Amino acid sequence: MLSPAQPHAALPYYPHLMLPHAASRDSLLLPAAGSDMTFVVDVDERSPLLLHATPGSRLHISKMLLAQQMLEREKILHRRRIVAISALVILAVIAIALLSLCVQPLASVAVAGVANIVASPDLFQFDLRLAGSNFNIIPIDVAQADLDVYASADIPRSLADAAPQNPSQPAPPHPAAAPAAAAPSAAALGPELLGHVRRVNSSVVFPLLANAHDLHATITIVDPSNTLGKLIYLHYPYTLIVRGQLQYATLFSLTRYAIPVCSIHVVDGPNSVRPLPCDALKL
Repeated sequence: MLSPAQPHAALPYYPHLMLPHAASRDSLLLPAAGSDMTFVVDVDERSPLLLHATPGSRLHISKMLLAQQMLEREKILHRRRIVAISALVILAVIAIALLSLCVQPLASVAVAGVANIVASPDLFQFDLRLAGSNFNIIPIDVAQADLDVYASADIPRSLADAAPQNPSQPAPPHPAAAPAAAAPSAAALGPELLGHVRRVNSSVVFPLLANAHDLHATITIVDPSNTLGKLIYLHYPYTLIVRGQLQYATLFSLTRYAIPVCSIHVVDGPNSVRPLPCDALKL
């Protein structure tokens, strides 16, 4: 036994515990009872060390080999857990990035005009021409609506009409300067509600990752109940007013958005339409 008083005393020699190879000359040293020294021994499992060891030494060596195997296994499991957690984090980041590219609202959406007006006593139909950008990786369908459609015999003057076409010519007189007898009655000029629209005829599809410039949302009012409104849109010219909003939802209807609509056009004929500012006519 190695005591603290003899630090340089020779350790016990166990010739039967020596490793068989010349390159492995480290002997297995067992700590004596009451000793504070700890010995770490690297034992080759293929060596006949256990065959030549005493029963006590064989049990101790077996415990050391088992502990070493358990430590190696724990290291492997730890590395696997790190790899699995890293993979889950990467997948979560990718999923969040993809989801963010599926729930963005449409950008720069506006009503570019109206077209394809069909007017009859039993039907009033037209197309809203839409323009906008879709930066999502999925297409966006616009189908729901909350629109009020009016027809008015009042023809407001736009800024373009008020400007003279030739600088040498004077500007046309203001409507207030016209004779009072020529002004129609307020009842004949008031906008008449033709109908309230809850849905467009077919969904308007904004393609993915693209700028759309001429998408048509068809609005149909079957048998308008306003008789005065029918008389207005059956005789040119008249003013067509559309106000409200178009509605759409993103992926899985996670978020709903609205496209404000304020469109005023003077209809001079079936194929002649002039746009006006939204504040050109007060309702």
